[in-house]
Amino acid sequence: MAASARGELKLQVDELGLEAVFRFIPDATGGASWNTDSLVRILSEARVPSPPVASLEKAVDAFSRAKAPILVTVAKGHPPIPGSPESVQWEPPEAEAEYDAFRDRLCAQAGPPQLFTVRIERIAREKVITKPAALPFLPPKRETVTEYEKREVRDAVQVNPAVRASFWSPAGKLLGKIQPARPGKPGINLFGKPIPAPVEDRPFALGQGLSRSKGEVLCERAGFVRYGDGWADLVPFDAHQWSVRLSTDGATALLDFRPGHTQLPAPDAQAILTQASELGATPDSMTDAASLGTVLADAIGRGKALENFSLSLDRDAQVLLVVSEDQQLATLSLQKGRGRGKQLQLADVSRALSEAKLKGLKTDKFKADVLAFYNGPDSELRDYILVEGRLPAKGKDRTLGFKPSFMDPDDAKAALAALSSRQGLQASVPSLGEFPLSAVELVARVKKGDELARLSPPIPGQAGVDVHGMALPGLPGDEPELFLYENVERDGDSCMSTVDGLLLAASADRSARMRVLEAKDAIAVVRVSEDRMKAWLSLEAPIGLGRPLDASLVNEAMAKAGVVYGVDPGSIADALGKAASSSSIKDHPLADGTPPVTAGGWKLTWITRLASGAALTLRSDGSADFKNQDKATLVSPGQLILSMVLIGQEGKDGKDVLGQTIPAPRAPGTVEPPQWDASITEEKRENGELLLVAAKGGELKFDKNRLSVDTSQKVNGDVGPATGNLRFPGPVMVSGSILTGFAVIAGGDLLVGGSIEASLASAEGSVRVVEGIKGAKKGTVRAKAGIEASFAEQAMLLAVGDIVLKSSALMCSIKTNGKLVLQGEKGNLVGGVCRARLGAELQNIGSETSSRTEFSFGQDYLVKDAIEVEEREVERIKALILQADKDMKAAREDLVAEARARKVKLLKLLEKRSLRLFELRERFEEHHPGELIVRGTAFPGLCLESHGRTLELRAKKTRVAFSFDPQLGHITERPLK
Repeated sequence: MAASARGELKLQVDELGLEAVFRFIPDATGGASWNTDSLVRILSEARVPSPPVASLEKAVDAFSRAKAPILVTVAKGHPPIPGSPESVQWEPPEAEAEYDAFRDRLCAQAGPPQLFTVRIERIAREKVITKPAALPFLPPKRETVTEYEKREVRDAVQVNPAVRASFWSPAGKLLGKIQPARPGKPGINLFGKPIPAPVEDRPFALGQGLSRSKGEVLCERAGFVRYGDGWADLVPFDAHQWSVRLSTDGATALLDFRPGHTQLPAPDAQAILTQASELGATPDSMTDAASLGTVLADAIGRGKALENFSLSLDRDAQVLLVVSEDQQLATLSLQKGRGRGKQLQLADVSRALSEAKLKGLKTDKFKADVLAFYNGPDSELRDYILVEGRLPAKGKDRTLGFKPSFMDPDDAKAALAALSSRQGLQASVPSLGEFPLSAVELVARVKKGDELARLSPPIPGQAGVDVHGMALPGLPGDEPELFLYENVERDGDSCMSTVDGLLLAASADRSARMRVLEAKDAIAVVRVSEDRMKAWLSLEAPIGLGRPLDASLVNEAMAKAGVVYGVDPGSIADALGKAASSSSIKDHPLADGTPPVTAGGWKLTWITRLASGAALTLRSDGSADFKNQDKATLVSPGQLILSMVLIGQEGKDGKDVLGQTIPAPRAPGTVEPPQWDASITEEKRENGELLLVAAKGGELKFDKNRLSVDTSQKVNGDVGPATGNLRFPGPVMVSGSILTGFAVIAGGDLLVGGSIEASLASAEGSVRVVEGIKGAKKGTVRAKAGIEASFAEQAMLLAVGDIVLKSSALMCSIKTNGKLVLQGEKGNLVGGVCRARLGAELQNIGSETSSRTEFSFGQDYLVKDAIEVEEREVERIKALILQADKDMKAAREDLVAEARARKVKLLKLLEKRSLRLFELRERFEEHHPGELIVRGTAFPGLCLESHGRTLELRAKKTRVAFSFDPQLGHITERPLK
């Protein structure tokens, strides 16, 4: 008999026709009767394609079981995929560091972008023209004609004014390539009609100073380019431009200067003169840098360019060969004679070159250049480089590393305060004027001979060579300046302490100060025995400025240890006397407690709570929880179960040295200790206590005064209201089914003789289900090994190993790091999402109704889960960093350092997490050979994915295998033999 349900039924189809949903309100008495035929009739009347009968049967079944109004989706279309607007792939020019100081301020002053799109309008204008008449004696004809002229119309563009980035660019620079808009993908509704994709045809908006040409963005003038989402504009910012050249006869250096932005500093006058020198002008023949600087500043202030400005004075002929003081540069300056001046002689050049005895001179080039100058129009050859040496480089600067463990700031502050109150401090520490206690930053306790700090090893730099060919050894890096005071000596690269005491240190950028004060406080330590029945006193005499040894120090030690009972006052005086004469004593008897006297018999103390056997537990609000019952006592290996103590014969209260009463136990009746098997071990303690410990994990059984641990659990029947949820540290065997709403969590393998309904089944080993898995969209089965079952419906399957089903998997969410195997002729994968690292082998995938089925393979999906966890953690840390920034702005001055330290820790943690996330993403991109083998048919609606590449079937494929080719970078298919 066909299934039916009674109630009110209504078909709902959204406006776009993408989804058809039945809304059912159950009414067992007055409602109409509905079955698959009536559902088909309603769909047919609405012209909605009917789904498979099995889907309608499931819908009727859901209606029949509904206790409240429900919605059931019976058909879905394919929504459209929107496109993307036009964008720009920016290629900023190399950054100009000297302009960074102006960028943010000028870009902010420029205000929001003023962007326009330009369109051409045709405007009609009427004009009267005169045409000659057909005959000479007739009057001319007047005719009105319409002319059209084109006019540019600028329409303002509204954009998000937020600036994503900015950079400086010179004029004429190519800034980036325009990426065309990408069209969307149309969808198809339930009635087979296409749904157009949203159109994003908004062009990328460019402000003044920028233009587009052949798909590229060009900078028309120099300035700061700023851009945001869908727009870019330019804030003008011209640089100063200057050039130096020689007059036609080569005797005069001329300057051309065009001022740029008034806020830019004037060009370096000396650099201009140096360039003139490089062109052949000598320094002593040109104007001085100060005068030239005044001229440049005036030109910038007036915004007036300089053209053909003369830099030169009158000059005489000269041959000057100069070797720099560091012997690294040999230059030659030549000057042709003018007027009555001495004429330049090439013999003078040769004589100067011979006397200099240079090595590495390129003779041929030198001769060619000198002859070219001698015969050319230039009147001066300035600073012609003959030979360049190479300076020896300095190695890495040496650093000073402190060795002791320094006190935290609060303890250091307290120690310095105590030192400042010591009598005779000024007399015993002469350097306090140069290095006062207020300048101390670091405090540590040190011993005589301790290494306080060490300089890093000297590292010489690269060797050099001078212009005469002599080698110059590399130089070591600079070392920090050390100021060593009392009781600190330098031994090579180490600084050593010559006494026991306190190290007081401070460090600056490249300097450090250190002293050691012989200031060891007297020490009093009270040690209490583990049973608190004895106490001993250890004393050490003070050294130098340390705190003296007296009774108050002993009392503080006793108070810290809590000793108040059984103290011998004479013992304290005796200990102080011995410490004064011998500097120290150890474990001097101080106090004795009075032990209790106990009665005879064994006392048993259960350390592990035994289950009450109740079929329910109470929640925090007092309500009853029937799923989590208290019927089994579970233990893990090494867990303490029972303590057994043999009580003494006479009972008398005692008191320990802490003053606490030790009650004498009352004489109980003799208790016979339990027996146990090999699953329980015993531990004996020195005080006679006997402990029973679980040797294995499982359920603790206590029957007829005998203890044992059952390592496996068997359930006769179903897991349901009678058993409650099960959580067991070992394997679990269920002869029946796991009913809806209940959970089984096994520490080993899980065997289910029946089926798994809408419940949770988890195992540290494998999960094997004799029947099937009926998840009803709520059931989850997970295993650290593999999963085996007859079939699976609307369930989530998670496994590290293979998932093997004897028949089909319908509308399931499957994830496995192994392989999915659907056996037999009914081994069909229909609907849902499947991610299988090593692929799958099955009969059919998808269905005749083109139901969407997603299948991913070839990657480690457990790593993907880890990536999602790390991404959530990174977002959480970023939120904490933002909160720390807010705290630093809002906090008091004394709390800013704490907030800053917290931010530094978070930044380090973010770096570590980001590196971990990067490594996981790299691992997820690794390829794992996997293949989807379809023995029967792959239906349209199947969407394959691997390494971000997708393949969606539009037509049926039979006997085919799909795999990912890492060389080609896409999913391929091959026919099965």
